[in-house]
Amino acid sequence: MKSAAAPGATRADGPSPKLSFGLPIYNGQRSIRRVIESIQRQTFGDFELVISDNASTDQTAAICQELAQQDPRIRFYTREANAGIVANFNRALSFARGEYFRWIGGDDWLEPNYAERCVAALDRRPDAVGVTNFLCYWNDKGEKHYLEYHGPRVDSPLAHERFERCLWLMNEDYRYFDPMYSMHRRAVLERTHGLRPILNGDQMLAAEISLFGPYVHLPEVLANRGQPKGSRDDVLRLITPPGQPRINPSPEQFLPVLHQMIQDAAMTRGQKLYCYRAVLRYYLEEFETSRIIPLRMRLGKKLRELGVPMDRISPFH
Repeated sequence: MKSAAAPGATRADGPSPKLSFGLPIYNGQRSIRRVIESIQRQTFGDFELVISDNASTDQTAAICQELAQQDPRIRFYTREANAGIVANFNRALSFARGEYFRWIGGDDWLEPNYAERCVAALDRRPDAVGVTNFLCYWNDKGEKHYLEYHGPRVDSPLAHERFERCLWLMNEDYRYFDPMYSMHRRAVLERTHGLRPILNGDQMLAAEISLFGPYVHLPEVLANRGQPKGSRDDVLRLITPPGQPRINPSPEQFLPVLHQMIQDAAMTRGQKLYCYRAVLRYYLEEFETSRIIPLRMRLGKKLRELGVPMDRISPFH
């Protein structure tokens, strides 16, 4: 996934840093300074910030170029045409040089001790593929959506147990486990297929990573994620590459992806069967979300239009 040069790139002089931040961005002039400044304020200084701009049409590129000229740790790459958000995430990783890597979104920001705490945790655990922590999620109104989970995590020495726990956590609540925005060993990420251009591509990547090793967890708030309000259709439009048919929303698409992961993993037959059971649960949850719940809502709307009373225990709300 490595690439040596790109249009609009700033130079990558000197030795490789310990940590690379990857910032894929498109039309982020509203919040780009906040995320970059939160990285610059880190108490851990041995890092680079790789910015991959997806042919922004606002002032994003100008702001990034200005900041890159002031700070040699910032490397800025731009595109001549928008390649889509998935390709841009993978591109940010491809230019990274650090031993550790962490994606960060254009609406996000970090606490000043984030890098110091996470790098130390990975240094202490050479067996760990990455380090997670609690995150605060913020909507457009500045309201915080925060939830701590203190149960079993993706930390088992056994791959099949990690795989099962990973799928369960991501299906149970998005605030429980967000590996896409966690720090990883770059070498592990480069062994994966990267972020796929499919719905829940971040969850597919997380499941793949879980088969390589355990995560270490820091039970403290070290990062913040801005989450602009969006529907499932908005997400599908966002991840669809420009000029391509809209991404398939069917939950059946996950089955061959997860099947191939399981088959490629070094596990016994019994351990793989354990993983397939986890995939079945994951699929049924996705089927409920994408098929059953929307159907119940449409039926409920139609019944209300017909004057049928809907009480609180009705399955058609």
